[in-house]
Amino acid sequence: MRECNSEEKLKKRIGFLGLLAMCVGLHIGGALFALTTVAAGLTGPSLPLAMLVSSIPALLAIIPYCALTSAYPTTSATYRYAQLFNPSLALVCMLSLAICITIGGQPLFAKAFGVYFKELLPINPVVAGLVILTLFYLINLIGIQLTVRIQTIMFFILLSALVLYVVLGIPRVNPAHFDNPFPKGVGGVFAAAGLLFTFCAGALFVVDLGGEALRASTIYP
Repeated sequence: MRECNSEEKLKKRIGFLGLLAMCVGLHIGGALFALTTVAAGLTGPSLPLAMLVSSIPALLAIIPYCALTSAYPTTSATYRYAQLFNPSLALVCMLSLAICITIGGQPLFAKAFGVYFKELLPINPVVAGLVILTLFYLINLIGIQLTVRIQTIMFFILLSALVLYVVLGIPRVNPAHFDNPFPKGVGGVFAAAGLLFTFCAGALFVVDLGGEALRASTIYP
């Protein structure tokens, strides 16, 4: 009863565009820019194949996630859906996720931002990463509405940058680099896929916003 009452107090302010922007931000985020070069070192020219392989678990998870979110949109859905099957296992999974994000994901993304930002201004990457991580933490504390607005702006900036990158980059592709697509063997492809899965799975966490989404049962699918 307490969970239902707290859920009812949330204001539903996130529309389709906001959810799309959050989903893209979780999917094409720091992991893509920080880990792609590492994965390329593991698999070489077969990196696109490794990306496709890494997306398979996320694609399989989308179907039950869509079904659950349509029937039961809620906040902290990742935990609450697991709780429906086994509360103890759900707690262990969420604690493990919290540890991984705290000591793995957030430091990695902050450091990646700092390294790229150093190309613009001569600032210590660790300092820049801490500043940006703290800034976005404070933005999230203010409320979901401001967070979604900022993410929507960043979504269009990211989309424009990716289009520009593709248009300018395609003429520079050298087909000779693909003569030996598996220089590290098939094992290199799966090693890279395991690493790249982190950015594929990120978008699944958009279901955690179900309790604050407008018409969540219809727009999530």
